Amino acid sequence: MKRGSLAALSGICALVLTLTTALVFSSVAHSKERNELSFYWLWHQIFGHNTEAMCVSIPKIYAPFDTVSLNKIREWNESIQYVINSQNLSVADGPNGSSVLRQRFVPSGSGSERVIAAFEVEPRDTYELRQSIFFENDFHWGINAQSGKFGYGIAGGSAPTGGSLDLNGFSARLAWYGRGDGTVSAALYVYSADRTQNRPYGDKFEIPDFSIPKGEWFDVAVRVKVNSAVEKNDGSFSVWINDELKLEKTNIQWQSQAGSDGQNPSIDRLLFSSFHGGNSTAWSPSGTVHARFGSACLHD
Repeated sequence: MKRGSLAALSGICALVLTLTTALVFSSVAHSKERNELSFYWLWHQIFGHNTEAMCVSIPKIYAPFDTVSLNKIREWNESIQYVINSQNLSVADGPNGSSVLRQRFVPSGSGSERVIAAFEVEPRDTYELRQSIFFENDFHWGINAQSGKFGYGIAGGSAPTGGSLDLNGFSARLAWYGRGDGTVSAALYVYSADRTQNRPYGDKFEIPDFSIPKGEWFDVAVRVKVNSAVEKNDGSFSVWINDELKLEKTNIQWQSQAGSDGQNPSIDRLLFSSFHGGNSTAWSPSGTVHARFGSACLHD
């Protein structure tokens, strides 16, 4: 980093000291591990070594519903592999002057029209995915059966979903579940090779002490570490809501068969998976409803 003068250097040092002090005091409210992550993120930001491996950023453009396409998204993020039902995405205003994706959830015979996209990422054994989410006040969770997927998730290999029993890949996505009392929980919905709850479908790990709000932004971070070899079960995941550690699981065998390349398990894909359902109209919303998703970033 070039420094034009001693005064400039002193200013930078003062900024580092001030911000570091603030982070130290913030440890009263947040977990030690998250503060360490935040500190290293801040340090790298100041000194020019960004720990962000990849971000799905949303540009400041006019893009209403029915105009967003694969080619348009590729202008923003070259790493996109495919997108389904992109006509249900638009670019809208977010907090602090940012741009966000706004999705309309259109009722269908199996819940709502599935909006799904995949982004290629550099293969690594550990990533932390951070994103911000906003369910608008009109959001309806489902007529009778209240469950669905939302936002971004992490995957690798064959990235199984939809009841696939592929053992040469894995996925971890966010899901909502109605509790029957008007509140809705969030969960990490996991396709790992060793899942047991509801095969061939995924395992549900409910995030404790949290109900999904409407009309309010909330932050989610999901950290996944894959198993070091297909025969091992040393993988893990952790979930934070608004910087508070809520859920952890260890001893996971994410993948038990090598892929076509013969390599050990790795995270190589970012998934956007957002819909109600489901396999019938019981999962459908009462009408077209909306949610917003901020930029998603993967960190080491």
